[in-house]
Amino acid sequence: MAEDFQALASSVDTVVCLNVVRARGRRHRRAQEYHSALEPGGRAIILVPSGNELFGSLDVALGHHRRYTGQELQEKMTRVGFRVERVLGFNRMARPGGTSSGKILRRTTLGRFQLRAFDSLVWLWRRIDAHLPWRPVSIIAIAVKPE
Repeated sequence: MAEDFQALASSVDTVVCLNVVRARGRRHRRAQEYHSALEPGGRAIILVPSGNELFGSLDVALGHHRRYTGQELQEKMTRVGFRVERVLGFNRMARPGGTSSGKILRRTTLGRFQLRAFDSLVWLWRRIDAHLPWRPVSIIAIAVKPE
């Protein structure tokens, strides 16, 4: 995969990554690849699963090797040269369903009805997410490659 990024060296203004930062193998390889592809001043928007205590069968089925804390993601990004502007937690509403499906019931998929019901209420989840009392199941880091 590193060779895929060589042709992009310092030519991309924004990188968006959803659940692709891995902990296996070379610890910071992916973050370094994103950093190398960005032009100076370019931004990386990185989403990763959060809440190590939630790691379960759904994570394994989705190819997640771990879950992160905001501090861990920020340190990973800083270590390869990014300046982290902000780390946001979100998707708190998925915690009860994710916990029951992935940890208690040990499912490897989510049911069609469960997904449709959740998706039909996204308008509501957006409004109440920040006010829910539990920790988020996803975090986003917004980082800049210094000029």
